[in-house]
Amino acid sequence: MGLPRKRGSKSGLFLIELMIMILFFSIASAICIQLFVKANLISNDSRDLSMATDKAQIAAEYFKSTDGSETKLKKLLGAENLNENIIVVYYDKNWVACTPDNSAYSLHIKFTHPKPLISAHITVMRHEQSLYELDIKTHIPPTIADETR
Repeated sequence: MGLPRKRGSKSGLFLIELMIMILFFSIASAICIQLFVKANLISNDSRDLSMATDKAQIAAEYFKSTDGSETKLKKLLGAENLNENIIVVYYDKNWVACTPDNSAYSLHIKFTHPKPLISAHITVMRHEQSLYELDIKTHIPPTIADETR
């Protein structure tokens, strides 16, 4: 009879199996973290687009209700002049009106005055990147046009 054979250690197989499981779970967790980060970015972009659309729509409604008067619109929106035909409203990261120093977003309204129409181009921006744009026109009677200008 020969010498008894020495059996291989089962603990070595267990350690290899454990390392494979740890590798699998670390890869799966890395993929999940990337998905959560991407979902958060998409959610933030969606929120920004929704708020930009809302702010542009409000500005358009004010534009229509004031018959395109720049001075009345500035007062309603709390805007300031950027130059002769452009007014701007600044918003912070929570979409609350603020000063230019604290702003994350801005709403620009550019006026054109081909009578009897007054038109405006509304642009909502995030750090010089356009989020939403809207063109609007309103017809005003000549008597109102003479009074507002």
